[in-house]
Amino acid sequence: MRCCTVLPGGEIVTGALDNLVRVWQESPDLEAAPLTLVGHETPRGGPGVLALTVSETGQIVSSGRDGKIITWEYLTGTAVQTLTGHGEGTSITNGQVVSSLGLTSAGEIISGSWDMSGRVWTKNGEVKAHLKEGHSAAVLGVCGLGTGEILTACGDGKIRIWGDDGTCRKTCAGASLPLRGVAGLEGVGFVSVSNDSVLRLFSRAGDLISQINTGGETLYAVACNPHTKRDFPEVIVGGEGGICKVYAVNPTASGLSLELVESIPHPAAVYGVAVTPNGDIVTAGEDRTARVWTREESRYSPASVRELFDAKVEALRAMQLDDTPVVSMASSSNNNPATSAQPPAGQYQHVYPVEIDTGERLEIAWNSGEDANVVAQRFLSANRQIPKVSQSLRSLSDKNMFTS
Repeated sequence: MRCCTVLPGGEIVTGALDNLVRVWQESPDLEAAPLTLVGHETPRGGPGVLALTVSETGQIVSSGRDGKIITWEYLTGTAVQTLTGHGEGTSITNGQVVSSLGLTSAGEIISGSWDMSGRVWTKNGEVKAHLKEGHSAAVLGVCGLGTGEILTACGDGKIRIWGDDGTCRKTCAGASLPLRGVAGLEGVGFVSVSNDSVLRLFSRAGDLISQINTGGETLYAVACNPHTKRDFPEVIVGGEGGICKVYAVNPTASGLSLELVESIPHPAAVYGVAVTPNGDIVTAGEDRTARVWTREESRYSPASVRELFDAKVEALRAMQLDDTPVVSMASSSNNNPATSAQPPAGQYQHVYPVEIDTGERLEIAWNSGEDANVVAQRFLSANRQIPKVSQSLRSLSDKNMFTS
């Protein structure tokens, strides 16, 4: 899954590389089939729905590699409007790709494209403004502010602030590496994420207030959560290596700062993050799974679901290390040298220690090339007799999973 958003009624919407948009109902039935919206096509550069947003009337808006921006009446599965035009008249390879979507404060669609431009579209489907001046790379993030201004986050590492008439009002030095996303932060300004793993906080005027290195790799997604009990909202980021973290915007004597509140490691890269009307967090991952996270214990997913998730995370962490010797699952004293050939049954090329919340030490073991999900399931099956084989429940717990 490459992106996600949430409808006003709480339905989860995901976009994936199979060109499909899926709408998932909140349901105790984890196997419930989603409503599927079919309309995106596969261009020469490959398939994929890359961005989603929700119109002011509650309709789904999707965009992808085919250059289409489609507005859906999802209850009927009907495309009610299709916008095209990105990439026309340029020699940029795959310049038609629309990689980001947003809304202006007036409810008009904003799009960002690999053709190094952004566009604002009227509700009648006409181009109202071209956001092009100064961009020297793909526009990978767009956002509308409550002031009526528009933001573009570019692969050239810069954020630009635009008037709704297409005039560039300010260029902000966002990062030394490509920017991947930008989001408005009500009452403060906006935030950005980039390939340098840094989350940056800016004022409404575009001045850098605070920044923090998330300790990961490339950050792909950012969203703001206004539904908290705090005076200031939280910021959620997702990225490579399964990183997903929640940061608080805290007032200090010298201004505002970013403080880590929660770390939610995933078993694969996190490409999309969103927030539900009740404050739950939605993530869309490289493992073809969208997950909903909640702080309300009464709405936690079953223990078996959480155990499998934790095992997958541990498997990913372990498999990132590739220098351990062949060991026996039953006995770590069998230190045969690692080889590229598959070892005998019951022996594995790699082993990694895992300490659970009871203090017991277990081992995750695998062979080169194995799928992390298979490794995780084997680990759980081998340790079912041990109580609390999963980590202690986090305050922010996996509530539900939706798999494409």
